[in-house]
Amino acid sequence: MSTSARESRIIRKNILMFTPLLDVLLLSVLVTPLIGLIGRRVKHEKLVVAAYVTLVLAVSLIMIPMFYQEILWRDGRVMINFSPEETFMEVNRLSVFMTIILFTIGITSSIFSVRESRGVGFTGYYMIFLSMIVAMVGVIFSGSLFTLFIFWEVMCFCSYTLVAFRKERW
Repeated sequence: MSTSARESRIIRKNILMFTPLLDVLLLSVLVTPLIGLIGRRVKHEKLVVAAYVTLVLAVSLIMIPMFYQEILWRDGRVMINFSPEETFMEVNRLSVFMTIILFTIGITSSIFSVRESRGVGFTGYYMIFLSMIVAMVGVIFSGSLFTLFIFWEVMCFCSYTLVAFRKERW
């Protein structure tokens, strides 16, 4: 395929924040404390929040073909510019494939962590867990070094917090 034909398949979109998938995931992270309050009211906080996070990841996995069908079925990519400093998100077939793997591992991790998490703070744990997955998706979709750095730092902060979450059990 010639360079001009490849250039014509690049889709440029101006979206409110990042990509549709990242926007949905960020909104889900912000709703997690509310779900935790609902879980506390029904006296099953751990199960309600874990089910919510698992459902968010499963629905996001199902929504990938819906959001990125142009990339999956044609040879194209989506580049989303959102600032004058030329920071952007780039979604191509490899990043979609890596996101599918990430969501699959995230779903299994959230199911496994229901049994392993004991004590209090389930809402905080699952909020940080979902934030780390959002940051990983941001790392996968980043199209510039600055965007990669920002999402990498958020991912590292969430990872460190998850590792230290149950330090009193050690």
